[in-house]
Amino acid sequence: PQTSTFDPNTRICITNTPLHPISSFVLCNVAKIGHFCNVLDPFAGSCSTLLAAARIANNSTTVGIDIAFHKDIECNDVLADFTKRGLSTHTKPIMIGGGSFSKETRDEARGAIGGCGFDV
Repeated sequence: PQTSTFDPNTRICITNTPLHPISSFVLCNVAKIGHFCNVLDPFAGSCSTLLAAARIANNSTTVGIDIAFHKDIECNDVLADFTKRGLSTHTKPIMIGGGSFSKETRDEARGAIGGCGFDV
């Protein structure tokens, strides 16, 4: 996929420290994101990594945890970024508000994918 489609200037959800699109794609490739992977980003922010993962493997399940969801980060803007790029409903991230160091938050993330573990 072309990284230009993820240019930070075209994002709807913008945070103070967005991960650069090339970094997101490199991270997903190093992690060997593949089809039907369960992908967790424990510090999701604007979901740049999950956006890249969904683009690489459009049948992956992506879950993001961030303490700022529903506060400083507008979840509808994150979802709009996925829609804008033509990613299917299945690839849109499950967004969980909370700290990733919290056992309850991590359990909620696992519960969102049926209780199984994450591949990446």
